[in-house]
Amino acid sequence: MAEKLAKAAVQTFIRYRTHLRPDTGTAQMLPDRELQNWMREQEDWRRQEALKIFPMFKSLSLVSNPREEQDVVALFHELAACGVLKGYNFLSATCNDRYDALIELNYEDETLHFDPQQQPLGVSREIPVPFQSATKVLEYKYDLDGLARDFDKQVKFPNHIGLAVCWKVTAESMAKLELRPLLVDSSGEIRQHYGATHVAYLVGNEQPAFEVVVLQDLVNFLADGPSEIARQKARYLDPSA
Repeated sequence: MAEKLAKAAVQTFIRYRTHLRPDTGTAQMLPDRELQNWMREQEDWRRQEALKIFPMFKSLSLVSNPREEQDVVALFHELAACGVLKGYNFLSATCNDRYDALIELNYEDETLHFDPQQQPLGVSREIPVPFQSATKVLEYKYDLDGLARDFDKQVKFPNHIGLAVCWKVTAESMAKLELRPLLVDSSGEIRQHYGATHVAYLVGNEQPAFEVVVLQDLVNFLADGPSEIARQKARYLDPSA
């Protein structure tokens, strides 16, 4: 009955729509201005923060450095899809109430084993190939500090995480997590996840907690390896830094 009455009311009032006040467009001006401002802001960001490795890998679609976590997710997936990062299988792109994603590692042959000259992003030779890992938790953050805060609040737990992917690392997060670089010299010999840039340790604990892909460091390494290695040494290995 309610449906029939509603339908009859609509059919009645629609005959009088010519008497409605003309739409001046005033109400739409603010959303239009917001859209234009956002587009201009993104275009400025692209000019100022162009992704360094975009010209090197034409199959990349993302042309700007990440600004937030969603950009981190997009860049990591693109690097995996175009073969810069190898051996990652994503079970899905969805997340649950606590963690972001699930992955499996799939290393097909020995060409993915670490070699300081030929395969500097490769994995430990102790990993037998072909290799299929168990399902692992993948956690995304724009800044690794966000993950350290989650640990403090016990929202997330280090022993649950297999790999963390972030854009950058701040001094604050380094006070809570000790990072040991995997891009320096032969340190990649212990790498478990292809392209991982660091191993994270809880401060005061000598057992590794999980590996990290710091995308900013990885991009810099791909663009200029020697300069990034020198920066890694100064930041993570020099006691006076």
